[in-house]
Amino acid sequence: MDIFLGALVVLLLLGSILHPRLREAAAAWRRARDRRVIVCPETGTAEGVALDSAGAAKAAFLGGEMSRLSSCTRWPERAGCGQECLSQIASAPDGCSIRARLEQWYSGRICALCGLSFTIIRWWDHKPGLLNPAREVVDWSEIRSEVLPETLERCYPICWGCTNAEWFRMRHPELVIDDPWHHAPRRDGTTGT
Repeated sequence: MDIFLGALVVLLLLGSILHPRLREAAAAWRRARDRRVIVCPETGTAEGVALDSAGAAKAAFLGGEMSRLSSCTRWPERAGCGQECLSQIASAPDGCSIRARLEQWYSGRICALCGLSFTIIRWWDHKPGLLNPAREVVDWSEIRSEVLPETLERCYPICWGCTNAEWFRMRHPELVIDDPWHHAPRRDGTTGT
C-alpha cells in the first residue's frame, strides 16, 4: 500500500510539472496541422505546404520552436530544398494558414444565393461553399491549395444550407421544385416574383 501511495505521489508531481508542457505541445500540434499557402522563394509561385505537426509538438514539449515542412506541392521533385519559405509562415500573422485566410475572406460577406451574412464559420459540420462563375458548387476538397488565391478571386461565397441545396439540385434536378412565391434571388439572378 505504501508503494502504491508513493508511486501515486510521484505521478501526480510529475504530471503537475509536465502539464504546461503538454498543453504547449498540443497547441503547437493544432497550429501546425493547418494547410498553408506560401510563395515559393525559388519560383515566385503560390504553393501549398504542410508543417510537420508531430515535430512541432515535440519541439514545444522540449521548450524549443522547431519548424519544418512535411509536404509541399513542389515535392518530390524539390524535396531537398532549403525550406526558406518557413520564414513567411513565421512572419505572417495568420501563419499563412488556409483556414485563417478563408475565415478572413468569408468575414463580412453574404451568401450569393440567399443573402445570409457570414459570421462564425463552423468548419467541422456547417462548412460554407463556393459558387464558381458557371454557377456550380465547388467542394473544398477539389481546390488545390496552390490555386486558392485565384479561386477566391473567381468564386462567390455560399452558406452551408445553399451549398447542400445546390449539391442536391445538381445531382437530382428531377426532384427539385422551385417555390414560385419565394422572392429570393434565383440562380439566374432574377427574383421569384
